Amino acid sequence: MAKKAALGATGSAAILILVSFLQDAAWARWTFGLLAMAFPVLLMIIGAAGKGGLKPLSRILALLWIVLTACLCAMMLLSGADQPRLLGLPVSGAILLFGIWLAPLALVSLGYAWTFERFGVQEEDLERIRNLNRKGHKETEPKERREDQRRRPMPA
Repeated sequence: MAKKAALGATGSAAILILVSFLQDAAWARWTFGLLAMAFPVLLMIIGAAGKGGLKPLSRILALLWIVLTACLCAMMLLSGADQPRLLGLPVSGAILLFGIWLAPLALVSLGYAWTFERFGVQEEDLERIRNLNRKGHKETEPKERREDQRRRPMPA
């Protein structure tokens, strides 16, 4: 359910981003920015929605969207020629660097670490892959090659 909704929202967001990019109005800049901040979250929802469900990541992804949107709003409201400096950067540049780039990196990394056991590869998945590899390796080799390998000694 979440995956289908995220796919629909991603498609709609892509079209609206393109339309707002082609316009020269204040509403278009805000629409473009807000949808551009939602786009990575939607892509993460599509990637994470699977057998384990989205429940453990829902809070982290919601927090990520809030952080991205708040940083964008702060940047848009503070944009202008006369900006105060923060760590040698204009405030909007510092927000871009620390809020839109560094904070999501930390949030996504921590979220992945906290939910790894649910979304990561489980032992039964590894065993299933090993079994498929053993079966597939024997079945996919040409018969002549298998017989040829039995006759020839291995090089030292």
